[in-house]
Amino acid sequence: MKLVEIFYWFVLYSAIGWAYESILCSITQRKLVNRGFLVGPVCPVYGFGALIIIFCLGGEKDNLLTLFLSSMVLTTVLEYLTSWLLETFFHAKWWDYSKYRFNLNGRVCLLGAVVFGVLSVLLIQWIHPFISGLVAKMNPVFMLWLGGVIFGVLVCDLIFTVRSILKLNGKLQEIQTAINDFKQQMTEASEQRRQQFIERFEASEFNTKHIKALAERKKFQEKRLLKAFPKLKSLHYEDALEKIKSIIYKK
Repeated sequence: MKLVEIFYWFVLYSAIGWAYESILCSITQRKLVNRGFLVGPVCPVYGFGALIIIFCLGGEKDNLLTLFLSSMVLTTVLEYLTSWLLETFFHAKWWDYSKYRFNLNGRVCLLGAVVFGVLSVLLIQWIHPFISGLVAKMNPVFMLWLGGVIFGVLVCDLIFTVRSILKLNGKLQEIQTAINDFKQQMTEASEQRRQQFIERFEASEFNTKHIKALAERKKFQEKRLLKAFPKLKSLHYEDALEKIKSIIYKK
């Protein structure tokens, strides 16, 4: 088995995962959503998840119950770990299952585990035999050349996305600092509802031209991420994030 073939599996399953997530979120939100951490049409967590299932459970094709239950465990662990890593590195909670029954810290839930278990059975039984056969028929030279191009694009996409998120965090930090300074000047702030508080902040001396410009500056990647993950929560700059969301969503 060639490494380049495994890479193609990863890309294809990442693209399939992106299509699944985007269609599902577009239906629930009633608008087109590019549901992906990256700009391109890929959700890498699905690619990694598919490879884990293929290599760890590919031999359980004839035992559907074992395949289903084992894949539930593996995919749940992967989703929990992914959520934890994103929170740790980017100080934000990208999805939240807290409102679902039988969830664990809002990162995973039973319903999601069941869905991924079913998808894993479909993957091993029907999807992967077709995909692997399709990839195996590709011209080796063309496969290597195209694979290099795709890899380069994914790396650039990852760098661009990470830089955008880090810049967004910097913007949130500045806005949150201004909001926190304003909070200290309001002894009655704890008794005010959030909307009243924000209205007071808008008219305060802490909402400077620089802070206004930061909040109003709507970059493509920031808009895409916030619309793709409407439940995104910042662990340190939630007030600032809500302010930016209100500006983006009203446009």
